[in-house]
Amino acid sequence: MSSRSAKARIQDILNAIESIQSRTTGISFDQFSQDETIVKAVLYDLIIIGEAAINIPVTWSTIQNNLPILIDPLQQLQARL
Repeated sequence: MSSRSAKARIQDILNAIESIQSRTTGISFDQFSQDETIVKAVLYDLIIIGEAAINIPVTWSTIQNNLPILIDPLQQLQARL
């Protein structure tokens, strides 16, 4: 098991969300899908999100302490999808 904290992993998720948003803001889906570099970068960030998420220990204190900081960025990302 890695020694990285849940807070560090959540920060990885937030950074990946920010990266996806910055790469995709202002472009259409057609533009996005035609740009292999952007597609691969976004896929990479989605992998980071998934890896970080599965390695966050699920405890009530982790949820209580960290969930509020994730809600807004996740809602923004969901709105873009």
